[in-house]
Amino acid sequence: MSLTLKQAAKIIGEIWDRKYAAETCTYRRGNLTLDAGAVERGVISCPHCGATIGMGMLRLVHRDGRAVAFRVGFLHDVEVGHPVTDVDVDALVAIVEDA
Repeated sequence: MSLTLKQAAKIIGEIWDRKYAAETCTYRRGNLTLDAGAVERGVISCPHCGATIGMGMLRLVHRDGRAVAFRVGFLHDVEVGHPVTDVDVDALVAIVEDA
């Protein structure tokens, strides 16, 4: 099964929601670890639509060592269809797909 970027972002968003609710810096799901140690407490405006989005970086790590870092706003960008240019999309989808 091949995931789309939107499907991969949804899975990451589900992990992020659980992590954020638990107030921890990392959350594990299967072979994935979501590291939110670089997330800042604050918000910025989306440059495309003006929506309020979180600040900082998330890092998704697969148990085999592959990792991709991305802005918290990446999840918003994918959800609403903004262009995604600052993330290695193929690597991110492959990591989530192998979870």
